[in-house]
Amino acid sequence: MRRLLVAVVVLVALGGCATLGPRTSGADGSIEWQAVDLKLGRKDLSSPWVYSFTLQLRDTQGRRVTFTEMERRIYQPGTGSDSGRFNGAWTIPVSGVLRIPMSSSLRCGGVEGNCSGTLMPIPLWQITLTGTAEGGQSVRAVVDLRLPADPPRGS
Repeated sequence: MRRLLVAVVVLVALGGCATLGPRTSGADGSIEWQAVDLKLGRKDLSSPWVYSFTLQLRDTQGRRVTFTEMERRIYQPGTGSDSGRFNGAWTIPVSGVLRIPMSSSLRCGGVEGNCSGTLMPIPLWQITLTGTAEGGQSVRAVVDLRLPADPPRGS
């Protein structure tokens, strides 16, 4: 009986650890999302590091969807969080894809090595979009991103 309990605990722990890796795509209702063009870079040695990507959104029902509010929360382990709420008009075209550029500056300390490889704290993003689809239906999509620690380097 004890061996069975230990085996169950190990399986649950391993399953939980597997979900902690990067998550760059998913879906919420009829909205599929994906983070593409991930890049980590800075303009020069005195500039802050910037983690950028493009958020792609697609409506699986092939409808035109217009989001009018975006709330985003960014959490970088070890340094804290940032949030903001924005109003606008972000439209997924009929049977098309909406591309929204995103970025955040990273606090990595003074040593370049702190912002590279496995030493870089992985930024966690939650983006909540609300709006309407064709016909006036309310649409809400929540995007939960765990970006990889070592994206391609930008200039």
